[in-house]
Amino acid sequence: MSVSNDKKAIRRSVLEIRSSLTEEQRAVKSDQIRKLCLDLDEFRNSKTIMLFLNFQDEVETTNLAKIILEMGKTLVVPLSEPKGILVPAPPRPLRPELFTSSIT
Repeated sequence: MSVSNDKKAIRRSVLEIRSSLTEEQRAVKSDQIRKLCLDLDEFRNSKTIMLFLNFQDEVETTNLAKIILEMGKTLVVPLSEPKGILVPAPPRPLRPELFTSSIT
């Protein structure tokens, strides 16, 4: 099997596991990830934070985005360009009230 095929198989497996999580499991994992991020010295000492915003069945990151903004930090969100290349969106003011989430 080629490296490319191995990567595809691993990705499929991980996505399958992720999609099988219940809302409660996803909420617990989201909370764990948020707490881990907030405890990092690199996070606390940074002025700008780049964060993926959740999509579909991914762990919830909206609350972390709100916290980043409430802390007065700059939130940068990666944008997908052609061929799957991710680039940071230019820093711009984002308002916390624009974010909504089913997980609090």
